[in-house]
Amino acid sequence: MPEADQKMKRMWIDAGANYTGTYAADSAGGVGYYQANLPVHNERDWPETKAMQEAVSRRCDVCHTPLDPSKGFGVYDIYSDNYSPRNPRDAKDTFIPHDLSQSNGKFSRFEIFDLSYPEQSKVLRAPLSKEAGGFGICQEKSGKPVFESVDDPDYKTILAAIERGRRYIIEEDNRPEMLYPSANNGKDCPQRYVPRWTYLRELIRYGLLPADADPNASRDPYELDELYWRSLWYKPVEAKK
Repeated sequence: MPEADQKMKRMWIDAGANYTGTYAADSAGGVGYYQANLPVHNERDWPETKAMQEAVSRRCDVCHTPLDPSKGFGVYDIYSDNYSPRNPRDAKDTFIPHDLSQSNGKFSRFEIFDLSYPEQSKVLRAPLSKEAGGFGICQEKSGKPVFESVDDPDYKTILAAIERGRRYIIEEDNRPEMLYPSANNGKDCPQRYVPRWTYLRELIRYGLLPADADPNASRDPYELDELYWRSLWYKPVEAKK
């Protein structure tokens, strides 16, 4: 990547700007995207998610359950990743998320689930034996790896849930990138994007969209943004003769 492009991306990130360049994309796209500082659990009803929750609880909670006496084994609704004072990096609490949208914990969901390359996910490689291509870090009390091979049924269950998350993003999700040809779109990806209602509501209020605009219609957010900014351009009024 040219140095000028690298600098532009760094400055964009440092500015805290929306990565898509349009607020039409806020609160949309991804698994467990954030709304009002809380993740939206849009994958909780998937059969693959429920199966993974059960597998992680049974195979990982022995070591990775929260230390808080009020917590048992299983899935917890802990507050946002943005607020993690109860899980500092040096804490003994080694809780890990049990699904793709569960927040907080010493090991963030963004660290342990790899939706680009599911097989490389740390939640799979840490308990997988070195002989099978894993890290061999997580072991049972006997010293045996939690997963001796990729043929372990629970390994396959967790992998299937991560692969389901990847499939959702590239073929079923609601992302602005889906409007254009992209290597990040799956072969069955629909060519559509529906901006969030609050964004459309404001465009209606500014008179840029009709009052009866369909909130479920596919729209190009960059074209809508251009409409808004053009509405602010100075337009000189010809003096009356």
